[in-house]
Amino acid sequence: ATPAAPEPKREAPHYEKVWYGYQTLIADGISFGTLIGGIASKSGGVTTAGYLGFLFVTPIIHMVHGNVGPGFGSIGIRFILPLLSLGVGAIAGLIVGGTSGSGDFARFANGANGAVNGAVIGGLIGVAGCVAIDAAGFAYTKERVDDRSITRGPRRPQPWFTLAPSLDVQKDRAAFGVVGRF
Repeated sequence: ATPAAPEPKREAPHYEKVWYGYQTLIADGISFGTLIGGIASKSGGVTTAGYLGFLFVTPIIHMVHGNVGPGFGSIGIRFILPLLSLGVGAIAGLIVGGTSGSGDFARFANGANGAVNGAVIGGLIGVAGCVAIDAAGFAYTKERVDDRSITRGPRRPQPWFTLAPSLDVQKDRAAFGVVGRF
C-alpha cells in the first residue's frame, strides 16, 4: 500500500484594519454645520435636520460597513454623552459662575448665568467626544487579504450598494437624508 499524499498546508487568512473615519467626520461636520445654521437662522426645520443627522447618519455609516454593534453604540453615545456633559457643565457653571444673569440659552456668553454657560460648553464637549469616539474608536473594518494581494497592495472589494448623507437647504425649507445606489 502506498502512503496517502499529505494535505496541502493552508495558510491562515490575513486581515488588515481599514479606517473609514473620514466618512463619519464628514457626516458629523455636515450635520453639525446644519444644526448651527438652523440655530443661527432660527429655522426649526433646519435645526431638527441637523440634530437628526447628528443622531443617526454616522451610526448608519457604521452599519453599512457591517459594524452593527458599533452603529448601535454610536446611537447610544450620541444620546447620552452630550446630555451627561451638558449636566456636568451646568453644575460646574453654577459653582464657578453662580446664578446671576439670565437663564436664557440665547444669551450664552452675553449675560447668561453660569449654569447656562457651563451647560453649553459641556454640551459642545460632549458632542466633540462623540465625534472623536466614532472616528477614532468605532470606524474600522477588518478586510481579508490573501498573500498575493499583500505584495501588490490590498485588494478592495467592490460594494454591492452605497449610502451617503444628503443635505438640501433652500430659503423656505431644508431636507437632510440618506441617498443610496443599489
